[in-house]
Amino acid sequence: MRVLGIDPGKTIGLCVYDTELRKVLDAAQVHSLSEARREITRMAFVDQFKAYAIERPRFYSKGGGEIADTLEQFGALWVACAGFGALMPAESVPTSPGAYRVQAGPVPVWALERRAVTAELSAHLDLQVKGDAGVWTALCDLHGGKGIADQKQTKKLPQGPLGALSGMSHARAALAVAYVAGRLEAR
Repeated sequence: MRVLGIDPGKTIGLCVYDTELRKVLDAAQVHSLSEARREITRMAFVDQFKAYAIERPRFYSKGGGEIADTLEQFGALWVACAGFGALMPAESVPTSPGAYRVQAGPVPVWALERRAVTAELSAHLDLQVKGDAGVWTALCDLHGGKGIADQKQTKKLPQGPLGALSGMSHARAALAVAYVAGRLEAR
């Protein structure tokens, strides 16, 4: 299954992950909702993904303007992916803590909080995954290990399954939600 992962924020990360091929097919980083919508449309046409996964922002103590902007972006991206009539994640029952699934026509839309991503990766690897660096390390480990999974294509070496994400930290975060949504969708 092909899943489009989206990481909202000041820089919006997008990543199409194929769960059967176990590799990134497409990735981008943009700086506005209009650019994100254009990339989503392009990726839908080129990559023909079958599910959306958006990182659902959450703050647990203090939140400032940046988190408020990210929450607003999440809402706009949710409507763009799920449609105006779809339930918001807070209106639905989570499938597991921090993981919400809404069926938007033929395409499921997942809202995944960071805790759902780290919990799924921790359970899958049978070790504690914490923070952005820990999530990236876990994803590399699941795809052949650092240096192999994230290998950029050169004249002598082929691109690794996650090599398309080289230099795109926000697209890496989008991969995390796409990967976990693919696992949850397969259950």
